[in-house]
Amino acid sequence: MEPLIIAHRGASADAPENTLAAFRLAWEQRADAVEMDLRLTRDHQVAVIHDADLRRVAGDSHKVAAMDAVDLVQIQTGQGAGIGRATMVPLLAQVLREVPQGRRVFLELKAGAGLVEAVRKVLEDSSLAPEQVVIIGFDHALVQQAREAMPVVETAWVVDYPSIWNLTHLIKLAASHRISGLDLRVDWPLTGADVARAHEAGLKLYIWTVDDPARARELAAMGVDGLTTNIPQRLRRAVFPPPR
Repeated sequence: MEPLIIAHRGASADAPENTLAAFRLAWEQRADAVEMDLRLTRDHQVAVIHDADLRRVAGDSHKVAAMDAVDLVQIQTGQGAGIGRATMVPLLAQVLREVPQGRRVFLELKAGAGLVEAVRKVLEDSSLAPEQVVIIGFDHALVQQAREAMPVVETAWVVDYPSIWNLTHLIKLAASHRISGLDLRVDWPLTGADVARAHEAGLKLYIWTVDDPARARELAAMGVDGLTTNIPQRLRRAVFPPPR
């Protein structure tokens, strides 16, 4: 089975990350899913933005947690000339309204007391089916909290490399807490046997961020479940070239 092509913060090599423009482009580029980062605003709205502040993406020192949503969504990020409001900081509800039927979203939980409950409410009010959603995050406890709050939604623990744990321990830990899978940095020295062990434990195995076609082909051959990439269209063409 072919791995999912997951657009990292949307088609972020070609449009400002975590914006409607990037997500729309990812769908146009035939991504199977989009990945996005979630934080809470001061008035407990779920915003789609990676960093705790706006300095990197908009040259603004304001912190997301100190802003109300009505003000945050007026902030333009990246090089948005000619794209207009599609490059403003969006709210999760806005993004979910545009997810095509059968496509998926990977929602990375960043920070904010009450974030899990706020995300649960947004998902409940959306038209997405549970199988279209994967909740992910570096914070193991937060992912566990999401699993308990949304037991019908897939969850995955994001793990950097190097890690204080080896893969065997990660598999055991994820399985024991009934987390659905692992989302590993591309630097992990994986083998096909490693992927098989994760699958035998009932886990999905996703890899981020994969922009090198040769590495993507290796991982696909091992049987990983998804490849998160900044270049969804180019990676798909490189890994799964159309028949001649």
